[in-house]
Amino acid sequence: MIKPIIQDKLLFSNILWQKPLNIYQKKGRVLVIGGEREIKKTLSFCEVLFNFQLQKISLGYPDNLKNTYQSLLPPEFHLPLPSTKNSSFKSSAFETIKKQINEYELLVLGFGLTRSVETKEIIQKLALTRMPIFYFLVDPLLINIDIFLDRDNPTVIFLDLHTLCHILKKTPTEILNNPFYNLEQLLKNSKNLIAVTVIKNKVFIARQNRIVITALEPKNLEILFGILAAFWVQNIKNPFESLSTAAFVAKTWQENFHQVNEIEKAISLLER
Repeated sequence: MIKPIIQDKLLFSNILWQKPLNIYQKKGRVLVIGGEREIKKTLSFCEVLFNFQLQKISLGYPDNLKNTYQSLLPPEFHLPLPSTKNSSFKSSAFETIKKQINEYELLVLGFGLTRSVETKEIIQKLALTRMPIFYFLVDPLLINIDIFLDRDNPTVIFLDLHTLCHILKKTPTEILNNPFYNLEQLLKNSKNLIAVTVIKNKVFIARQNRIVITALEPKNLEILFGILAAFWVQNIKNPFESLSTAAFVAKTWQENFHQVNEIEKAISLLER
């Protein structure tokens, strides 16, 4: 069984040192696909990304919601995609994404993806690309997880307890009683997959043969997800170390601050 590492102090401080120091050193290009529903959560996630010095952030959202998003996001965020009258993506949205995907370093799937047939088709096609993918999977009926378990390219999946139970065909009690074993079973055949989940007021960052645990009960998952995504894209070749560091930054921020624009203050605390 994997022996977990408890992160009660920052394990990978070098990740902090590599972050941009000012607006002239921006790095990290993120394409977010989501926002068919859960608009508020989608916007909260984008706000977190905006507060990091990222070079490029785009949100691919249904063009049927264009007026809503244009009133709430800076112009550079916008990538309206073909959608139905129900504000779910049309399958033709994939062609638009495909034309632009090479401009980015990280593809984020979620928040607010629906179970529509065409959205599922888009996700399946994106899973076959060579892009690093960060997938916020809290709907086990949205997609077959196997297409992500088998990817040859870096993949991070954020799972809630309900989704983890569905995938492993276990009860919540079985997962909670032995989270290490269950995460090990999920990852045993997936060398490029990292799983992120929250169990018993702890954030688990897990990959084959390695788990880092940070004591944190996130009050807001979209903020945690945003911090994780921002750290990874700014250190794209070191996903495990970046995500572990991000979890500790999220813990420090939640314990000491309240506003999203104070995340930088949490990072500064850790750099002292």
